[in-house]
Amino acid sequence: MERYEKISKGFNTKMKKKPHILEVKEQNGYQYIELPDSLMEKMGWKIGDTIDWQDNKDGSWSLIKVTTPCKSKKNKI
Repeated sequence: MERYEKISKGFNTKMKKKPHILEVKEQNGYQYIELPDSLMEKMGWKIGDTIDWQDNKDGSWSLIKVTTPCKSKKNKI
């Protein structure tokens, strides 16, 4: 079973239920977000970690660090 760390929508124990709103940017037809260094540090995330996106079905998303990653390289930060 995979273990996750959640950010957003009040399920985050490290951030004391503080959601973050990030701007969606666009370049060359691709959309992306930039995670601030301070947020990455607080979450214990680093470049190369695998992040799973979960749709909260209310217009927001939760980003979850997969601590037991599968072999897929998709969704890496």
